Amino acid sequence: MEALSSFKPICNRAQGQIDPLLAAHCSSTAFLFSINPSRYEDLHVVVSDFHSNTWRASFDYDYLENLRNELGIRDSFPVYMQNLHDGFSSNQVKFELSAAAPSRAAASGRLKTRISLREISLELELSEGRCASDNMSTLIWEFFETLSAAQSRVFHLEAALAEGKIKTLKVLDTVECIRAKQRAMAINVSPLNPSRKQPKPVLQAAPSTVKFPSNSSDGSFYLGEAPCSPDLKLEETYCAGGDEMSASAANGIHDQLFEAMPNNQGLLPSLDMQPHINADADREEKNRSLCSDLWAKRHFLEWRKEQGLPSSNLEDLPLPELADCLTKFFRMVKKRNGSLFPSESLRAMFRAFCRILRSHYRKLQLQGRYDGPGVDLSRDSLFERARLACLEAMKYSKSHGGNVKRRKNPDEWIPAPEEDILCHPANQVTDPYGLLKRLCFYVIRKFHVHGHMELYYTTDVEFKRFGNGDGTATWEYDEKRAANHKRKSSFREPVSCSESDVVLCLDKYFFHAPPKASASEPRQLFLAPIGKPESNVWYRNQIMNLKTLRGWYRYMGPMPGRADSDPHLR
Repeated sequence: MEALSSFKPICNRAQGQIDPLLAAHCSSTAFLFSINPSRYEDLHVVVSDFHSNTWRASFDYDYLENLRNELGIRDSFPVYMQNLHDGFSSNQVKFELSAAAPSRAAASGRLKTRISLREISLELELSEGRCASDNMSTLIWEFFETLSAAQSRVFHLEAALAEGKIKTLKVLDTVECIRAKQRAMAINVSPLNPSRKQPKPVLQAAPSTVKFPSNSSDGSFYLGEAPCSPDLKLEETYCAGGDEMSASAANGIHDQLFEAMPNNQGLLPSLDMQPHINADADREEKNRSLCSDLWAKRHFLEWRKEQGLPSSNLEDLPLPELADCLTKFFRMVKKRNGSLFPSESLRAMFRAFCRILRSHYRKLQLQGRYDGPGVDLSRDSLFERARLACLEAMKYSKSHGGNVKRRKNPDEWIPAPEEDILCHPANQVTDPYGLLKRLCFYVIRKFHVHGHMELYYTTDVEFKRFGNGDGTATWEYDEKRAANHKRKSSFREPVSCSESDVVLCLDKYFFHAPPKASASEPRQLFLAPIGKPESNVWYRNQIMNLKTLRGWYRYMGPMPGRADSDPHLR
């Protein structure tokens, strides 16, 4: 009896089997049914086609026990009831109508399913009149309760998933902070003096020949030699903004030479010399490799997002899918402004992908979760098309001006039009970076702050909000409010702006700004944004990099040659 009372309700669909004589009297071959334990300690079964016919029956403990004995099922009664529940919950349930006179519908039907390789059927009788309407109403209400319970379950699961994501982000932020502190301690740079120079690595004299692996026509590898100058200059360059990174900055001292296989069969690192590097320089190179890996993964994820693909990490993709994805990536990838990457940057991306995959699958081997061979992007035949695509992209970039160095003459720089800046998706107020860029544009164009140095020293107390009588708001910029901070002999006249978008931008920025000890104490306006904020605070109490502000000013500033152009760029 306890097995009947603990029987979970079932709401399901049954496939109808209609006799040809009844085809004209049944308007549907699909039936909905419910099985519920009633208060009288039996199972109440209702079947309806939701047109004009409804069948019902009740089965007590004795009937179900006799049915079990007739079928020869030797399982215990609770196990038998569980199998019965699973059978009627499946998609193999059928409702067979018995023969009837042509003038009326089937008087009875059988609800059939299979349990333990045996077919079981429950006999049901046709309900008529008010009883049929009541049974149909009961069935509708039971389906509604089942749907409500499912929706409630989905809601709780979504809430648990969101809570788990928040906890995961907190753990990842904590891990990233710890890694950042370890990197800062490793390279021995004081936070108060970031300009402190590090000792340069001591390199031994390069040999006259450098060995590099290549492949022959039959597919086998051999070790070739190429002349190398003893006074090889290892140049390290890094462009602000994260769009360009040379091979030396991305891959360290060992990866300066990068040779292509004959007939463009692949890309392989090639050095047969080991420079003597002290411990600080070695740690610095590891940090550079880590930064290069993060930089390459960021561009890969951004490219997948632009193509409408799921946001999956490089190492989580299956190898065949990854090989095809990397081939398309190297053929299509460009900078955020639409220009070509230099060949050095493309090579750095390829080598970063090699390191990421090699490290990931080596870790899986140590954990016992992968027993295949090591994955090497530069040698595996599966990634041959990706290697060829990278080589083609490098050649195309070199032949179409992708390797041309940035011009340092400010008169040659042409800022972007105002419409392009305001309509660009990266310059919207929905995230910390976009809000900061839009604020920088309005500070330059609306409040006439000239030069990246003045942007750098602009403080928050110079801006003040006023309310007008008609309900609108106005923001005023006055340098004199920060006279003690700037210590200038002359200050510009105050500038006001009441445009709705400017007011919204400033209101939102000061709403998300971090708190400070005193409201009257000046603080730099442009603070470092938080990548994934978890509260209303979007920015740190840390000044933004001067190089970043300089790049923004070149992108958003006035046209060169005008009287209000940036004097610091000349």
